[in-house]
Amino acid sequence: MLSSHKKAPDHLQWCWCGRKIEAGVTASARSPKKDVYPLPRIGNTLDCLRGAQYFSSKDLHSGYWQIEVDEAYRGKNRIHHQRRAP
Repeated sequence: MLSSHKKAPDHLQWCWCGRKIEAGVTASARSPKKDVYPLPRIGNTLDCLRGAQYFSSKDLHSGYWQIEVDEAYRGKNRIHHQRRAP
């Protein structure tokens, strides 16, 4: 909300109050709407693959750990860095 107040006869002071906007943002952050997508039918998926010449598969579970990072940046890519032994 943006409002103005007269400070002097010829001077306006603008005041910004963002409580309603912030309340809406925090409320949506607490209960985010989840994206829900139906799973494709196996028959439709296999029909799309009919006549294909190349197939590939990826192991997404361990694929992240198999990306080689330059030696100079390895310390910066850690999610958890211990300063002392546990």
